[in-house]
Amino acid sequence: MKLVCGRIRNIDLDKRIFEIKIKNHIEFFYFGRSQYKRFKPYLHEGLYVQFFCNEEKVLKDHYMTKEVLSFTKLLRHTSRKTLIYFDIDTIRKGVNKLLSKDAYRMFVDLEFTMPSYSYVHGTGFKPEIIQYGIYLEDPEGNLVLIENENILPRSKESLTDRTYDFLNLTANDFKHAKSYNYFYRKFQDILTTYQPIVYVWGRNDIYVIDLSCEMHRKPKLLERKQVINLMQVIKNYYSIKSDIGLFNAYGLFGKNAPIEQNHNALNDAVATSEIFHLFLKEVRKTKNI
Repeated sequence: MKLVCGRIRNIDLDKRIFEIKIKNHIEFFYFGRSQYKRFKPYLHEGLYVQFFCNEEKVLKDHYMTKEVLSFTKLLRHTSRKTLIYFDIDTIRKGVNKLLSKDAYRMFVDLEFTMPSYSYVHGTGFKPEIIQYGIYLEDPEGNLVLIENENILPRSKESLTDRTYDFLNLTANDFKHAKSYNYFYRKFQDILTTYQPIVYVWGRNDIYVIDLSCEMHRKPKLLERKQVINLMQVIKNYYSIKSDIGLFNAYGLFGKNAPIEQNHNALNDAVATSEIFHLFLKEVRKTKNI
């Protein structure tokens, strides 16, 4: 991922390709349909732009181009003033405020049951938590505690071959698994003791936690205001349309994942914390045209 700044010399909105002169040579860039829809009113010749792009070139309509990942600034100079159409710095300030709250941070990941290979969609399957990973840090980013356990579902039949295969687990891994009540009390104790902001990657984990409380007839563990979906914040920040895989997110910050994703809840919770800090470091940078 590379940051590019410059003035649009020529642009073809139909092909979504434009050119910028950088260090005495012309480079071509293209942007996706979602960016076209969002920024079309401003994308004209003479516009000063700042954006992140892929470093690899691809052939588009006879041009070797680089893909624009996200615009960060759009502005135009006039004889009287500078018109700012879009400025990620304003968004950055809001995100920085959101992520920099003086509070403990609890990174959570769950693994849950999956229907059998013969499952027919719409027959009422409800996922149950069978593994959790918690990585808790203080407001300065120091590790406070790590929790990781396998959890027994209500019925052993819920532990399908598909579940075992996906998580690379066996029945032996659940011989000493904890009860759901153990998970509930542990989770509740951490929330009560540290009053953390809870970070998850995607919507599924919070949905399954809420569902588990309902299935076990217990009060909800979490309120929405306690939880931040880190993936959604990053998607909004970079104007990314599709969901981002947790371990693929390292690439947004020019990093390689330290390990291959193995669908272990603790590894995923740790990865979420690492992505958080990489993202926060990026948010706190100051970049101007």
